[in-house]
Amino acid sequence: MLDLTPERAAELVKRYGNVDKAYIESGLSQRKFRDYCKEHGISAANQAPPATMVNADPVLQQENRELKARLRKVTEGEYDAERVLRRLEEAVEKVRPEYTASEFEQSSARTPQEFVLLFSDLHASEVVSLEETRGINEYNWPIMLERMDDIRRSILSHKEHFGFEVSKLNVFMLGDMLSGDIHDELAITNDRPTVEAIVQLARDTVEWLTSLANYFPEIHVAGVVGNHPRFSRKPAAKLAHNNGDWLYYKMVQSYLAPHGQFSFDFPRGSFSVQTVCDRFRFLLMHGDGIRTTMPGVPWGGVARRITTLEQQFSKSRQALDFIALGHFHARVALDGIQSQTFMNGSVKGPDEYSLKQFGMGHDAKQTLLSIHPKRGWTGQYSIDLQPKQAASEGW
Repeated sequence: MLDLTPERAAELVKRYGNVDKAYIESGLSQRKFRDYCKEHGISAANQAPPATMVNADPVLQQENRELKARLRKVTEGEYDAERVLRRLEEAVEKVRPEYTASEFEQSSARTPQEFVLLFSDLHASEVVSLEETRGINEYNWPIMLERMDDIRRSILSHKEHFGFEVSKLNVFMLGDMLSGDIHDELAITNDRPTVEAIVQLARDTVEWLTSLANYFPEIHVAGVVGNHPRFSRKPAAKLAHNNGDWLYYKMVQSYLAPHGQFSFDFPRGSFSVQTVCDRFRFLLMHGDGIRTTMPGVPWGGVARRITTLEQQFSKSRQALDFIALGHFHARVALDGIQSQTFMNGSVKGPDEYSLKQFGMGHDAKQTLLSIHPKRGWTGQYSIDLQPKQAASEGW
């Protein structure tokens, strides 16, 4: 009821001259208003006759009728809205929370975790021209070494701010560590022959890994080969390790083998399965065998492939928890049926080929993961290696 009083009801009846019409502005239904007037002895008979519009213009009479109809709808709408709001307020007041927070005991003991660095697509010895890419990217051996050092500093920074003990660093090398010379233009523009690049990169990587050994009690290095440094012109499924990447890996292992802090695994073939935290199985692959009709956005082809790989490995009683691959130079995480797939970026970044063929190239990035021995994957961190400059600086 909208503050209706007998005086207000009598005024309405007087104005309309009829109880059955006066309810419009009362906020009550017609029946309830009639009952209210009857209860308080209000009727049209004891009211002065309403003003008439006998001589009024017919147009004004029609407008008057329309205005009354609109007023009736508005009044009824306001009443209905108030009624709904009142019921809603009453319902809200009656509702009591069903959720009860469980007890949480904060423990001072923190379980050590392991880091996994996805390290791939260095394309060592390749030269990317700043001029030919219109200032988008530049790459050569000194820049590669600077970006490797950026990766090192990023790993150590994450370790410092991680908040948990990191018991082990896993370095998973996913291929295309060398530019190779499978394309004529690379054979011409690489800054050194592939065999020289293998020797120099091995020496530089040993220094890089040794510098990390000062901060981790254990470092495990594993890898698979890519397609760029292969020694055959056509991609091969058999004897895949006949590849510059594998020779580079084995040289690094040879240099660091005397150090008990390091362990290595560079199997022959295109796949490698590594165990992290003595529990979770990582399948390492380069990814060049995956076909896609959209090279810049290869997620569909990758999703189909990881599904079939999961099924195949499960049949052989080798269920997978994670899959890691490079090749596409794009940092992406994809859900499989039971595994999580991580596509890694590149150290090189965009080049003349990617810009000409696809009109784009992904920034230079690598991936760092944290793995908990019980909870599994607890963090994914992007290591951004692409130099940034203000738009106003231009090129």
